[in-house]
Amino acid sequence: MKKYFLYFKICLYQYFIYRINFIFWRLRNFLNIIFLYFLWTSINKTNSFSYTQDQLVSYIFLINLLYAIILSTRTEEIPQLIISGEIMNIITKPISFFKLIITKEIVDKLVNIFFSLIEISLLIFIFQPNFYFQKNIFSLIIMIIFIFLAIILSFFIDLIISFLAFWSTETWAPRFIFYIVLSILSGSIFPLDILPSTIYQLLLLTPFPYFVYFPAKLFLTPTNYSIISHLFIVLIWILITFFLSFIMWKRGIKNYSFYGR
Repeated sequence: MKKYFLYFKICLYQYFIYRINFIFWRLRNFLNIIFLYFLWTSINKTNSFSYTQDQLVSYIFLINLLYAIILSTRTEEIPQLIISGEIMNIITKPISFFKLIITKEIVDKLVNIFFSLIEISLLIFIFQPNFYFQKNIFSLIIMIIFIFLAIILSFFIDLIISFLAFWSTETWAPRFIFYIVLSILSGSIFPLDILPSTIYQLLLLTPFPYFVYFPAKLFLTPTNYSIISHLFIVLIWILITFFLSFIMWKRGIKNYSFYGR
């Protein structure tokens, strides 16, 4: 356990080595929240969405925090480990490759959550908006469950994209396309239920809404509809992505080769 705790500290220190990159990374996130805040509060004043102004403001800040909790990741470093052959230096040692990856993921999420909370607090202090707070304990518990499941689902999908490096040196493009689609269909830009009903219902059969939109929706509205069907959909996607990532890892390692130094 000590070695993973040491690796935890090393990963944490790495964030502050390149301070300029770190500052610009957080500044981009800060400006994105401001953009969404002004965009949707302005639109909501002239359109009759199903959200009050308080709910919409809460949604904007909440999705930023959910993104930090669920979708922040360091798995994009795995392809380079595979392509360069560095992965062999890890899997041939008495340490678990996946425990190292999970440790790095925990660090990344904690850093993102910490600074997201600071940025959100600063914006709340500046704009002093009104918020909607969920008082239904059952909805809050269900939201936490769905957040936990979304973290697992996101991790397996990221592994699938990363393991493409066993067969191709080009993994940046699939990841880029995936996150473009994800930013639109997860509710990170707008609440998905403002879409036409048919499109909205079809989206609920995909994994995308359950990353950001659905947990946020549980916070903003009482749980007055069937949760079991949505839980079933998420669990099915977790099983599919788990088995697919497992198969890709086994086959990839079995036939693995690289150009050494």
